[in-house]
Order: sequence, then C-alpha cells, then structure tokens
Amino acid sequence: MRGIAAFAFSLLTGSACFAANVSVTDLSNYCSKKDIVMTNHNKQPERAYEMVGSFCSGYLQATLSLFLNSLKMQCSNINPNEITPDILVSVFFEYLKSQKIEGSADAATTLIPAYQRAFDCHPGSEKDKN
Repeated sequence: MRGIAAFAFSLLTGSACFAANVSVTDLSNYCSKKDIVMTNHNKQPERAYEMVGSFCSGYLQATLSLFLNSLKMQCSNINPNEITPDILVSVFFEYLKSQKIEGSADAATTLIPAYQRAFDCHPGSEKDKN
C-alpha cells in the first residue's frame, strides 16, 4: 500500500466505527440484503417498500464521509446531497465487477479507489486543506 491508500487505511482502521474490519465478502452480503418497510393499511400490516439495509447504508455513508472530509478529496462528479445509499451500493458492486478483489480484502480500503473512480476524486491542494 502506498501514498493515499496507506494514509486512508490508517484513518479508516483507526476509526472506532471500522474496528470490526469488515471484509469485502461481508459487506457484499450486507449490501445484498434489503430492509423491508411495513405500513398499516386497514389495520393490517402491509409491505410498503424495500431499502438498502441499515448496516450497509451506514457503512457506505460513513466511509464516503471519511473519504471526502478526512482525506480532503476534491471530486468533480459528486454532489454529496444527492448521493443515496442506492448509488453507493451500485458504486461498490460495479467496482467489484471491474476489479479482481479478494473477498477477504478490507471493505473500507476497497471503497477508496471505488469512490475515486466513480466520483472523479483527487487529493485537494494544500490551500484546500486549511
């Protein structure tokens, strides 16, 4: 690991929320599952919709936030307010399809190049870091 990947790895693995060392296989499994949201219709529970699972959603959003804020990345193809969990799941799975990533690889460090590629990100200038 070199440069930004090594720095990012130290940031991500040093963070309490990433202490569990989630593997690519684990995150793939979490992100393949959907949470089912139910509603009451005529006093009967009824399936309303599905959404990205809460663990997957939280993990991807937290990783993106660390990526953008801690690494001071400048991205030309992203509006953080428009990034949904569905988009982040798609970025993750598209990256896995295009790369040969071992299932035992760390998910957080795998997401860094996935985000860089999907959102056209580069390290910010020294001026941007202050």
